[in-house]
Amino acid sequence: MKNSDTITVTTHEDGTPYTGTIIDYHDDGRIEGERTFKNGLLDGPFKHYYDNGIVKLEGTFNNYGKIEGCLKSYGKNGEIVSEVHYKDGILDGFHKNYHKNGQLKSDGISKNGNPNGPVKYYDENGKLQIEGMCKDGKWDGIVKRYNDKGDLELELTYKDAKLIDTKTY
Repeated sequence: MKNSDTITVTTHEDGTPYTGTIIDYHDDGRIEGERTFKNGLLDGPFKHYYDNGIVKLEGTFNNYGKIEGCLKSYGKNGEIVSEVHYKDGILDGFHKNYHKNGQLKSDGISKNGNPNGPVKYYDENGKLQIEGMCKDGKWDGIVKRYNDKGDLELELTYKDAKLIDTKTY
């Protein structure tokens, strides 16, 4: 852990660390969120809800209170908005974002908090618009852009995050 990280320990009134689930409520009595604790630390599944009772966010904390695994976010009508993987609280693994109609909007791989590897963007009908490689969160290599028919229309070549070549088709 970094020195700047803060860990809050949740305890019973007598000071002993709490193990179990804490449920937070809106003023009107509806559930706002659920968090799981083990020995006073966030550890396990959690959920946050919209005012209408639909899940807004769900994921899991590791035993250090950091997000671990897949974090999912949803729109107010329950539609999936994103799926993002974390390792020890840092973006690490696949990430997917969705259009409001449920079609995939983008996907890629992250490492150490930044996109690293293939990244793709899609239109609302699921057609590929852009694809390329990222390194440390920046384009690296060939990035391709496609028109509405799916034909390649542009290739951009990046090296060290700098555009070095452009080809139009």
